[in-house]
Amino acid sequence: MGTIDGPGGLAMHPHSCHPACPPGTALRAVTARLGDAALCYLGGTLDPDDAEAARDALDRTLAMPCPLICVDLRDLGFCSCTGLNLFLQARLTARQAGRTLVLLSPSPQVERLLRLSETEDLFPVQPDVRHALATRMAEPVATAA
Repeated sequence: MGTIDGPGGLAMHPHSCHPACPPGTALRAVTARLGDAALCYLGGTLDPDDAEAARDALDRTLAMPCPLICVDLRDLGFCSCTGLNLFLQARLTARQAGRTLVLLSPSPQVERLLRLSETEDLFPVQPDVRHALATRMAEPVATAA
């Protein structure tokens, strides 16, 4: 997928609001609010040395008052078990607040990590924020019995 020029001349993905980050590079973490969605983009490499920066980005995203938390992992070329634990904790935090955490386009390496750890069924996956919002809007509203 190509990129487009974004604010300040940063290369941006054409279907999202985050800067492009080639896999295999240092961790890049960006957070943004897009309407009813809070977005955390993580690209590059997420290993134990990067855990604090990734946790901070996830915490900033979870602090946004949005019903939908999206974690964009399309450019995360490497993710250790430390990263997986961060995603699991963020999911738990979101659920406890009555919110939904969705993974956006996990990279093949992240998909493999989720599959091998048998956690892939814990995370809804969508291709982008627009689809995540549309899916959330289509979900039935729970009513009191």
